[in-house]
Amino acid sequence: MNDKPELLSPAGSFESMIAAINAGCDAVYVGGKQFSARAYASNFDTEELIKAIKYCHLRGVKIYVTVNTLFKDKEIEELINYINIIYEAGVDALIIQDFGICKLIRDRFRDLEIHASTQMTIHNLQGVKYLNELGFKRVVLSRESSLKEIKYITSNTDTEIECFIHGALCYSYSGQCLMSSILGGRSGNRGRCAGTCRLPYALYEEAEKMNHSGGKYLLSPKDIATIDLLPELINAGITSFKIEGRMKSPEYVASVTSVYRKYIDRYYENPNGYNVDKRDMELLLEIYNRGGFSTGYYNNKSDIMSMKKPNNQGAYIGKVINVNKKSKTIEIKLNGKVNKGDKLEIWTGNEPFPSVTIKKPSDSANITLKDYNKYILPGNLVYRVKNKQTYDDIGNNIIKVNKKLKVEGNLKVNEGKVIELELNYNNFNIRESGCIAEKAKNQSLTQERIIKQIKKTGDFPFDLIMKNVNIDDNIFIPISEINKLRRNALENLEQMILDSYIREPKKLPDYKIDKKTVKMPECNVNILIRNMEQLEAIKDFNVKDIYIESELIEIEDIKRMIDICRNYNANVFIALPRIFDETIQKRYMTKYKQMEKLDIKGYLIRTYGEMYLLKGTNKQIIIDYNMNIINNETISAWKKEGASRITLSPELHNREISDLDTSQSEIMVYGYLPLMVSKQCVVNNTSNNKKLCYNNKKYYLKDRYGKKFLVDRRCINCINVIYNSSPLILLDQLDKVNNLGISNLRLEFTSESKEQIVKIMKLFFSIICNVKQYDRESILDNLGVEEFNRGHFLRGIE
Repeated sequence: MNDKPELLSPAGSFESMIAAINAGCDAVYVGGKQFSARAYASNFDTEELIKAIKYCHLRGVKIYVTVNTLFKDKEIEELINYINIIYEAGVDALIIQDFGICKLIRDRFRDLEIHASTQMTIHNLQGVKYLNELGFKRVVLSRESSLKEIKYITSNTDTEIECFIHGALCYSYSGQCLMSSILGGRSGNRGRCAGTCRLPYALYEEAEKMNHSGGKYLLSPKDIATIDLLPELINAGITSFKIEGRMKSPEYVASVTSVYRKYIDRYYENPNGYNVDKRDMELLLEIYNRGGFSTGYYNNKSDIMSMKKPNNQGAYIGKVINVNKKSKTIEIKLNGKVNKGDKLEIWTGNEPFPSVTIKKPSDSANITLKDYNKYILPGNLVYRVKNKQTYDDIGNNIIKVNKKLKVEGNLKVNEGKVIELELNYNNFNIRESGCIAEKAKNQSLTQERIIKQIKKTGDFPFDLIMKNVNIDDNIFIPISEINKLRRNALENLEQMILDSYIREPKKLPDYKIDKKTVKMPECNVNILIRNMEQLEAIKDFNVKDIYIESELIEIEDIKRMIDICRNYNANVFIALPRIFDETIQKRYMTKYKQMEKLDIKGYLIRTYGEMYLLKGTNKQIIIDYNMNIINNETISAWKKEGASRITLSPELHNREISDLDTSQSEIMVYGYLPLMVSKQCVVNNTSNNKKLCYNNKKYYLKDRYGKKFLVDRRCINCINVIYNSSPLILLDQLDKVNNLGISNLRLEFTSESKEQIVKIMKLFFSIICNVKQYDRESILDNLGVEEFNRGHFLRGIE
């Protein structure tokens, strides 16, 4: 049987951390006030974080600190100092997303364990191996990974693998979502996701709205729950089972952790008799669920969506049977008792749903409530979204019952000799001597009284289990001396445990960012295309590099396109897939081996696994913007890894770009940005079980403001890419771009027709050739589009 996996719990606050520890976790992951991918959790300031590290270590629990956002140059010096503080305090590991920061930490803190955040979108063996060679101890796989894929990875690497077992599921691959950032200015890559996937959308087939009964939250997945799958997950070789929920309450953390602790232990006690109690699943549903649970992508990817409600649905408790408008009361038929303090929600169909808090308990079949809302009608379903009794039970039985380490104690109390107490915990040994034991002159202390006194550990995180006790009869010791002996021994043991984690602080050199000298660059125009028609549209323009979206094009067409590009005197780069999981690889590798032999200049890289795949190539490597490059450390790191060009993130403000080394950089100046890359198919999910794969129709999502987002269905790989409703256009900002020293300007084409592309190219070249300057309105007129955006080039992100 595999080693018992670590149970890793979330802690968005000190209270949640205590709840997780008391509930039986092996490790917690926490974030600081800065640098965390859950910026809206309570999080820990530095003083609290040091206190948390001590608290965990004194209870035998590991603590991992998340620094899993992208970092701007101006933040890096503060980040290094912050890491040095928690490094000295003994943090067990850092969870990181930013590639450049990963390399920086490995250089400066060689003995500090680093884990790859799920934000790095690692979803194949090659990605795991690539990061392992760079010094990562553990990789948190994308939540889209199947059990089969996980088993393959764990069987072929010694790298620790961490997977989510419970909690929220993103619609997009983590690290590949720009929707919150581009639409609302709150970047998920910077820990400020606005949850745009939890908003209502409608799906259109061409110009016609698709009717469906599933609900209007088309991008909102259910939370995952894997209690039934735990034996399979254990046997898949996963090192760490991770619970999502740093934004959740201590009660949520405690209940979920306790349930998974129970069932992990149950499996190891009796693998063949593993079963799940109905009440435990009900507890998980009561504490938080979005339309029930799914098992995510572990065995299949069906039944994942929760389209009717994007937040906590609670548990069904009854339905409205009567509404009295005159008395402004409603009558509810219950299928169970309700408690004082319970919160009920009535599904009227008009959001937000009205809610009511129960003022007195009832176990009768029907209750009448003096609450009225004009939308409430007989037949409306009623859900309990907070069970006060459950919350109280969790508080009393888990949160308030502090976890203590079991420490072995040996005690000697012999007449005429100093009393001696020895404490043993793992490899820690403490021997403490006290006063001299005397023969009792009047009333002696019984052995039971001495042991009872010595075991009073109070607020110390230890539970003394007395193993060897040698106490003479008819002996006397002052109770104060017993207390003093115990206190000194416990304090010394506590300090010895803490000292074992503490590291010497690093004497780090000052962090310096070299200010670049901008040279006015020669302008190179690069184009990304996805079909032959788009290639033909650019034939009359001076294009330097052409990226071919190889995932969408057959190899014979790619060969023809390469021949055409040669006639254009343009270099060819093969754009590799945005997702490269095991299934896609099997389908793609034959094509890749053929392309490697063709007359191409190089590759556009979108995943870390592709870097590993291309280790032996003699072709050029260009890093795409979805690899989230926003600082000089990352630019430098990719150059050292052999990249000939780095595409800057569209989340950068032009002032931030001005601080970057742009000597080998590229920026997107036209194109529809991909907002989400998903393993879910919004079209088939919404089509009332009618499979609509491989047809040539165009599909769009429309939001509550009427904006339309193209759904690019890559049916052969069962991937959806959702594009922004308007194109990013920096054509009126090219003077700023030029002054930033960026020599490579990219135009990306998705669904544009040949005629549209010709218009765009003419406009673009008239600007870069200084034929004519255009303002926003003239660009709109010339291109025939209703609106466009500039990404974050002028507004930036927090």
